[in-house]
Amino acid sequence: MLIVDKKRFRIEETFELHRFAGIAANFCVSDSGNELGTLRARSPLAVKLVDVTTSKACWIVVNHLARGEADLRTDQAKMLVKWAATKSEPVISAGDHNFDFDFKTQQGNDGYKAMIEGGVWSWLKPDPLIDSNWADDRRVNDKRVDRYPDSILDFIFVANQAKEWNGRCSVIVRDGDFPDSNETSDHRPIIATLSPK
Repeated sequence: MLIVDKKRFRIEETFELHRFAGIAANFCVSDSGNELGTLRARSPLAVKLVDVTTSKACWIVVNHLARGEADLRTDQAKMLVKWAATKSEPVISAGDHNFDFDFKTQQGNDGYKAMIEGGVWSWLKPDPLIDSNWADDRRVNDKRVDRYPDSILDFIFVANQAKEWNGRCSVIVRDGDFPDSNETSDHRPIIATLSPK
């Protein structure tokens, strides 16, 4: 979902990215390689916004990439790279990318590596890095142990001219937000400020 201030922006185009450049990044595929038409994960939502004052356009891509299927998540990242490379406008990708960036190793999973490969996308890395997701550890009796401590799943990436927009990003922490409960989310919000030149 994307919420847009209609006094500031006009939505010019919107669609879900199920596939692009030969990458079927969401459909179930048969053993013979044919798409079966069944969606197996969430597709990125791409929205082209136009500033009503300046008439300048940009793309926002809202994501919740595949959690349980590493190969699919990597394909989704590869598709986002190829898609953004074809755009002439600034592009921002935001949401739950499930890239498991570990603070100690400063490494993410294969999806993260695919997303940053080739330099099309740059990560607006929060400073400081703060754990953005709580997942109860099912391997221990204490359900208040985080399975992925000191890692981040939620990202904001920029491509094209958006890389020059002096972007800043941070994770919002509130008292009592982790561990999550019936009244709190298992993700902390991430906020970014971008200042177009």
